[in-house]
Amino acid sequence: MSSFRSRLSHAAAALFFLVVGAALYAPYLTELPGGIHAWAQADRLALALNYYDYGFDFFTPRTSNLASIGGITGVEFPLQAYVAALGGVVFGRSRIGLLFRLLDVAVVLLGFYYLFRLVFERTGHFVAGLVPGLFCWLRLCLPFTPAAPCPTPLP
Repeated sequence: MSSFRSRLSHAAAALFFLVVGAALYAPYLTELPGGIHAWAQADRLALALNYYDYGFDFFTPRTSNLASIGGITGVEFPLQAYVAALGGVVFGRSRIGLLFRLLDVAVVLLGFYYLFRLVFERTGHFVAGLVPGLFCWLRLCLPFTPAAPCPTPLP
């Protein structure tokens, strides 16, 4: 396969995922945590807000749990919350939730793009490369994603 055709296919797939992702996820970007994972989402958002409020000390993540001492808690590696909080410095504290969702969507789209590349480079078929990403967007893989286009989980 020619290098130009391969690059054109990669660019077309990236554009496709960006357009479809923007259309499907845009209505949900400003929503507060919700759905079956609301507790976990609220905890991660609290980490980001508290990084912003308490001086960006990466090694003392805080939630808004009153049962802990000062809210300091042990969590998984909080890089995403930290990056969202840093974005709050540029765009304001009220935008941290939006930035958090944008980071989520960016990771999902990047994953779909590299999944496309993996399949496309093995098969050489453009449509075959798009199938795994579309499969996940049809909510067969991610039935409880809060930013998914369908507000209720499929049975």
